[in-house]
Amino acid sequence: MLVERWFTMTVFKLAVMAIGFALPISQSADDFNFMRERSYSTFVDRR
Repeated sequence: MLVERWFTMTVFKLAVMAIGFALPISQSADDFNFMRERSYSTFVDRR
């Protein structure tokens, strides 16, 4: 019983993490690329 509950909770947490990690990437991939390019350019300018 305890092992089944722990296994279910672990799978549930992994699923929630995967969904929370995949949704922002699919929704704001352009924003992420823009932020990455901007931060990279500011880093190069700072050097």
